[in-house]
Amino acid sequence: MLRKVNRLLFVLVVAALAGCGEIRFHEYRSMEGRQWDRGNVLLFGYDASQGEDEFLSLAVEARTDVSYDHIDLVVQVESVDAVNGEPLSVDTLYCRVYDGTGRREGTTCGMLYQVKSNSVYIPCAADSLEIRVRHIMNDDVLYGISDVGIRLCSSAHGQHQSSGR
Repeated sequence: MLRKVNRLLFVLVVAALAGCGEIRFHEYRSMEGRQWDRGNVLLFGYDASQGEDEFLSLAVEARTDVSYDHIDLVVQVESVDAVNGEPLSVDTLYCRVYDGTGRREGTTCGMLYQVKSNSVYIPCAADSLEIRVRHIMNDDVLYGISDVGIRLCSSAHGQHQSSGR
């Protein structure tokens, strides 16, 4: 029995390590009143001058409470050269909040559930990046969102998954 548990733990650790390289940046922005207005663009600054990454793996994470009443959270993520404002990539990411049977997705530690989007690769073509995140849902205001964040990881992949700009 102990061997089976050890093998399972080994497989889980390898899968976790394969999912994301070294974490370069991981930060959240709180939503005042647990609501996200359509015009509220979240800004994240990343100093890429110390790294040697050609591409970074980017995922969006969100913490929601029971008042969030949509199946998904759909966001647009834009990476921009922070010095000259030149757009580097634009992607649409989805965080699945409820599964097909109405059960909450993600992990919880109390009243909030944390969900994560799929990952995309963004070019790290500047010394300083600005990541802009906005929701692109039909509602002007999304209720029940506590925090929204991004996770940037090093990536050995050499191509951008989206069409970008």
